Amino acid sequence: MTPALKQLLLDNFQIALTGGVLLVWLVLIHYQAPALKLIRRLTLLVFTWLSFAPFRVFTQKAIRYIDIAEIDVLLRRYVVQEKGTDWVDGFFWGIAAFIYLGLLGALWARDISK
Repeated sequence: MTPALKQLLLDNFQIALTGGVLLVWLVLIHYQAPALKLIRRLTLLVFTWLSFAPFRVFTQKAIRYIDIAEIDVLLRRYVVQEKGTDWVDGFFWGIAAFIYLGLLGALWARDISK
């Protein structure tokens, strides 16, 4: 493994670990043995716990990008009910939270239905 790749993995260790845990869960979803079901549920629980920190980081980066692109200025200009407040950031955080919780809910529903 090249030193640049090692450094990239170390810099983004939590994201790599979260992806690895999700990959293990995706492999275990096909097995129905009781012991493997328990391991599968534990890996999904670990994925749920690990995925929250990258969600917060990437959502903050996305909202900063939206601020740079001035999309929030357009929203404040055309939707003037709460002009002068910081409601647009909360609106974007709400959308991101619903998407995140929806994805986690879909994974948990898939696990429970198996």
